[in-house]
Amino acid sequence: MLTDTALRNFKPKSLIYKASDRDGMYVTVSPTGTVTFRFDYRLNGRRETLTIGRYGPAGISLGMAREKLLDAKKAVAQGKSPAHEKQREKRRLSAAKNFGDMTAQWLAGARMAERRGQRVILARNLLGTLRNRELALAIKDIAAETGLEHRPVADGQRVAGIYRRCVMLASGRYAMLDDGMGFSLVPWKPVIEQRLGQQSAATMRGGRVSWEIGSRGIAIA
Repeated sequence: MLTDTALRNFKPKSLIYKASDRDGMYVTVSPTGTVTFRFDYRLNGRRETLTIGRYGPAGISLGMAREKLLDAKKAVAQGKSPAHEKQREKRRLSAAKNFGDMTAQWLAGARMAERRGQRVILARNLLGTLRNRELALAIKDIAAETGLEHRPVADGQRVAGIYRRCVMLASGRYAMLDDGMGFSLVPWKPVIEQRLGQQSAATMRGGRVSWEIGSRGIAIA
């Protein structure tokens, strides 16, 4: 059975050699001195080898290797190949890294992030920037479709018009109010849906909307 002392004292030789641990695990020592934990098993009549990991500060400890060995033996007992599972996990991590790199490049190109060596620093209020861009694209599409001019809504401003539709975006839902000459997009609330096609009014305050419902103008925040 292996010990940490034995693992630290293994000397490289001209050819790779093995040293056994318990429960079927062993290590290989390469000509460069790299010590690697491995486990051989049979699955569906086929011999396979799982590379558990390298020993050392940059790798795993003897205790961790034995824990991983137990997990591997459980997988084999369930008819699963731990070696194949490890390769699939590597591919998933590689795909995630590639996606992350592509995302970082896109954000940097759009001036929403800055690369500093291996680090990617996101711009301040990135979510707000993305929300405003998405909203601007929706406004452009509605203006092109209807021929109406967009009327921005300032804080504390009351806007009125016919509620034409609910505009669904990733950042939320907006109600389109049409005053005959232009349109405004106001944060949507379920209570406004019953007013579809009718005159409605809303007031924006501090990023929140208050809708006026009914002939008496009852405000619902």
